[in-house]
Amino acid sequence: MGLSREGLKTGLGGVALLASLALARGLAAASPSSVHVAGRELPVVCPSRLLFGSSCPGCGMTRSVLLTLGGDLRGALEVNPAGPFLVAALILFSVQLILAARAAEGETPVKRRLLPWASAYGVVVACVMLIQWAGGLGRA
Repeated sequence: MGLSREGLKTGLGGVALLASLALARGLAAASPSSVHVAGRELPVVCPSRLLFGSSCPGCGMTRSVLLTLGGDLRGALEVNPAGPFLVAALILFSVQLILAARAAEGETPVKRRLLPWASAYGVVVACVMLIQWAGGLGRA
């Protein structure tokens, strides 16, 4: 008994998500103050900070994610505490996609089973982002 078409797409989506995290880890690196992709430093620019003088909820997210993928959890939490949560959510969701691909015919459709989990992961990451942003509004 092979995978259904939906199961195959679901499983490949999980594999692609994990592969993109591995690719990001392989091609990019970060420090608390910079991001390097393929050996070149990228400018760290926040339009919110330029326009309004205060950081946005996503400020530092790229650096935080890359620091997390590189194993520097302390640095990641200092830059943006939501980064490690985002990485964890992406890994967990990828695993769920891969496992859901093996769902038996006649079970609840994969999308309906995974939607609450994806929503929960998104809410957790968004809440952490907003809490850290609200706590830092006075430190523009």
